[in-house]
Amino acid sequence: MAKRKTKQLHLSGSPSARPDAIASSFFLAMTALLFASETLSLLLMRFLRLAFFLTCCLAFTLAAQAQSGRITGVVQDSVTHEPLPFSSVFLANTTLGATTNENGAFTLERVPKGNYDLVGSYVGYRLSKQSITVTAGATAPAVTLRLASAGPQLGEVVVKADAHQEDNYRKFTDLFVGRTAFSKQCRITNPGEVDVDFNDTTKTLTATADNYVQVENKALGYRPKYFRR
Repeated sequence: MAKRKTKQLHLSGSPSARPDAIASSFFLAMTALLFASETLSLLLMRFLRLAFFLTCCLAFTLAAQAQSGRITGVVQDSVTHEPLPFSSVFLANTTLGATTNENGAFTLERVPKGNYDLVGSYVGYRLSKQSITVTAGATAPAVTLRLASAGPQLGEVVVKADAHQEDNYRKFTDLFVGRTAFSKQCRITNPGEVDVDFNDTTKTLTATADNYVQVENKALGYRPKYFRR
C-alpha cells in the first residue's frame, strides 16, 4: 500500500508578531487621539477667551453708548444763511470735534452727557458759540451755528511794544497749563492767538483770544481746544 505524503505548512515569524503589531497600532492611535484632544482643548480655550474679550468690549461699548448722546447741526453764514462747508465744529475744553460736509452739516457721536459750549470756526469768519445739553441715549435738538464774517481789517494798525510781553505770556502758560512734570509735555500750538496783558494798578493778568486756544498734550496724544473770549 502506498504511503500518503503529508504536507506540513510552516508559518514563518514569531507567534507574537501579530499581537505586537496590534498593540503598536493601538498605542499610536491613542497617542494621536490624545494629541488631537489637547489641540481641541487649546483651540476651545482660545475661543472662549476671545468670546469673553468680545463680550466685555460689547458690554463696555453699550454702557458707554447708554451714557452718551449725539449732536447734529449745520454751520451757516450769519448774513446769507448759506452753508459753510468743511468748517470746524468742536466742544470747547474737550477733544471732541468734527468737520462739516459740503452742505455745512455735522454730527458728533458718542458725546458724554452733560453741558457744553459748541463752537464753530471757519477761515475768514468769527467764532460762534452756543450752549448745549447732551442727554444720555438721545440726540440733542439740531443746532444752527451762524458765523459772522471777520471782514477786512481797515484803518491804522498801531503796534505797542511791551517789554514784559514774554514774561506775561510765561506767567499765563504757568497758570493755564501748569508747572508739573506732566504739564511740561503740554504746549499751546497757536500762541499768536493769545493776547496777554498785565495791569500794574490792579495786579491782574488778563489773556484774551479771538480764536480758540489749542493745547497739544504729547503725553496722552490729545489736542483739546479751549474757547475763551
